[in-house]
Amino acid sequence: MKRRVVSTLVLAACLAWSPAKLAGCGETETIEALAARIAGPKMASGGNRFSVFGRRHNDHTWLEVFDATSATWIPADPAVGVVGIDQWVAARLAFEGRREPVVAAAVPIVKTMLVPIAIVVMGEAREERSSYYLVEAFDRAYGGRLRALPSWSRWVEAVRQLAPLSSGAFAGEVNLHEHAATIAQAADAYDRLRHESVGSNPWGQV
Repeated sequence: MKRRVVSTLVLAACLAWSPAKLAGCGETETIEALAARIAGPKMASGGNRFSVFGRRHNDHTWLEVFDATSATWIPADPAVGVVGIDQWVAARLAFEGRREPVVAAAVPIVKTMLVPIAIVVMGEAREERSSYYLVEAFDRAYGGRLRALPSWSRWVEAVRQLAPLSSGAFAGEVNLHEHAATIAQAADAYDRLRHESVGSNPWGQV
């Protein structure tokens, strides 16, 4: 079976932004200090590749397997226990009622991963997969209704901007810490979409 490794940049719950301090983690350390403490030593030894660990973001790796019947690559994420695009969107992007991991030990880890904001296949030839997963499949899961929401264009633009930046970071060519504002824009856009859909529409759950 053909398979390939997928690298994902995700927003991390325990590093949720507040103007001065970490929010919701029982910490008093500033986000600037946290970023320096966690990512600083790794970047000093390993370079920009380790900038995928940051103020409010982290990385997550899973697989795509090639389905010969449909001639398409489909996601297989063992951390969540999902196979196929519909299951993946329901587990990783849904605004409400997300599917929990089948392995109990993975539940607290997965809960810290709020939402993917960039997806790339790394290898001899890098392939950007953000548009497919985070725009096309996301909107399709909600029956094409997300595109009508006021903040959809913000989300699409943030995904578009983060795609090459994240690809470059995974390759060690870009320091994501220099693009914290773009990551914050993606977080804000997703949060706005969540409120616009769940707060005023009956289709908040995939």
